[in-house]
Amino acid sequence: MKKIISIDIGSTYTKGALFVLEDGALTLLRQKAVATTADMLKNGFDEILKDLQYENDAEIFFSSSAKGGLKTAAIGIVPGLTLESAKQAALSAGARITGVYSYKLCDEDIEKMRKEKPDIILFTGGTDGGSESYNIHNAKILADAKLDVSIVYAGNRSILKKISEMLSSYDLHIASNVLPELDRLSPEDAREKIREVFLDKIICGKGLDKIVEKLGVKPFPTPYSMFEFLKKIYKKRASFGCFCVIDPGGATTDFYSCCPSEIKEAGTVIRGLPEPEIKRTVEGDLGMRVSAAATFESMKEFIAERLVSVNKTSKAFESYIGKVVDDYGYLPETDDENIFEKILAQACCMGALKRHSGTVEEAYLPEGKFFIQRGKNLRGVNKIIFTGGYLSRMEDGIDFGSVPDRMSLVPEKPEYYRDVNYIFPLLANISFKYSEEAINLVINSLQKTA
Repeated sequence: MKKIISIDIGSTYTKGALFVLEDGALTLLRQKAVATTADMLKNGFDEILKDLQYENDAEIFFSSSAKGGLKTAAIGIVPGLTLESAKQAALSAGARITGVYSYKLCDEDIEKMRKEKPDIILFTGGTDGGSESYNIHNAKILADAKLDVSIVYAGNRSILKKISEMLSSYDLHIASNVLPELDRLSPEDAREKIREVFLDKIICGKGLDKIVEKLGVKPFPTPYSMFEFLKKIYKKRASFGCFCVIDPGGATTDFYSCCPSEIKEAGTVIRGLPEPEIKRTVEGDLGMRVSAAATFESMKEFIAERLVSVNKTSKAFESYIGKVVDDYGYLPETDDENIFEKILAQACCMGALKRHSGTVEEAYLPEGKFFIQRGKNLRGVNKIIFTGGYLSRMEDGIDFGSVPDRMSLVPEKPEYYRDVNYIFPLLANISFKYSEEAINLVINSLQKTA
């Protein structure tokens, strides 16, 4: 029998669990969650270990998204090509996009970066052997700006030597081109470099270095860990089908889809880059605590409809938002507050679903009607899985309310499940070493909702 502890340090809560591995199967023994000790992350981490009765006899895995995800600025040339490929590479690596910049950088762009203070710039542009002038211009602008940021260059490799020389004063990392050819994405090397920078950056502050010193292992970036875990489930459990996972945290809402993207109907034309089978999007303005006020602003129309349907006022809802923003650990105390918490979760889920899903529109030629698809097709998804603190506790599912119109590529008739023990991120950490055991436990623990 082997004891395994997994801990995830989130922006709002630090979660941990003790598992036992015996005869090739994982069993959940006990769990603990505490409010994240933002000034010294190690304090909450140590409290979890103490409650789980850690006595140096357990293997430990841990992850962190306590900084709200690695803040990344993405630079490309054409918004629908290299810039979009840069965003996909960054998001799949666990980053949070704070700014996107196309074509030639200008002084206003640099000032925006100074204000946003990204941890990393993903600098892309041009296919290999393609356009050079934009990248050379942007490298000069960045060199003159002297920003306090790491840079991953994943653009046209024909000018790699020149770009390296121009940006030699930066913490520069070189990756393969994310778009080596117009119709071929290659994000793997760039996302690995981003992950490496993530680990170096995130370990530097607020006590994570002390945890690393104590355990001798580095944390996984939580979104990266989740992305890899869902990819394992999709690839290794074909019978599980196509699925989406929605995780509204305190600061952001993550949406993952695992399914083919293209509409197989004749007469459909794809616009833009090919969509990956495994895709993550993260919404920085949709969150249950840190970003609750931004959620209210971004989803005001949807929230207003929900409030009317339950006969509650916007003023009362705003008052509740004020409470959770002032105290990230605050939980509903009244029936009305339970209603408001659910509406907040609905808004995060619906907003993330709409933004992740693609669209299809009718167009006409003399030969007849055809369809144009933009973005990812989720119509074939047969399962939507809810995870996260609130969604794991719910029992009656999420009512999405009014759904997008018929031209939106949202799931048509999915079944809904919840991660009842909220162990997805914890098992994601373990899956790097014990993938089969982690997959079996998470699938068997899912609970179908009404």
